[in-house]
Amino acid sequence: MKSKQIGDAAERLFQKALAASASGDVVQAERLYRLAIGMVAGRSEPRHNLGALLRSLGRLEEARDLLAFVLVREPDLAETRYALGMVLMGLGDYPAGWPLYESRRDLPALKVIAPILGFSRVERRAPGRQTNRAVS
Repeated sequence: MKSKQIGDAAERLFQKALAASASGDVVQAERLYRLAIGMVAGRSEPRHNLGALLRSLGRLEEARDLLAFVLVREPDLAETRYALGMVLMGLGDYPAGWPLYESRRDLPALKVIAPILGFSRVERRAPGRQTNRAVS
């Protein structure tokens, strides 16, 4: 196959993998993502999506390896930083995972808002009752 034909065939596999994943056929989606990766090893999308799929299946070590590979090649992909952060925290590596997880703020689809912090503190007046008082 010529380069353009390989790219077209891989794109078709990728689209079929997306559809399989969306319909819940994770076995087929995984198979198709792996085939697409084999055809266009330089593309990040199939690896990222396979990593995300494996994370959803609890296969965190495999997901970590795929997502880390993508992130080395394309460190500015917020989606991959976020996904890898989730995986690393799922594996218990919070120091490495948290900064990557913070990439969620760069993903408009997640609608994460910045925390609103005030200059007041909660002071206890009586058991069960709280009031806010400005800190001076």
